Amino acid sequence: MSVKLEDMPENMATADDFVGKKVIDREGIEYGKVKHIHINQHTLIVSGVTIHQ
Repeated sequence: MSVKLEDMPENMATADDFVGKKVIDREGIEYGKVKHIHINQHTLIVSGVTIHQ
């Protein structure tokens, strides 16, 4: 469940917005859908994505 922050810009997306989206590479090969997004707790940088086939 994502929480909407006060004064959050309209063009900003939360990690939950990407869960369930298709993952397709540059050549059009579909790998599955986003299951989890892994975020570093200290830097808040995305460190990985788990794909469900």
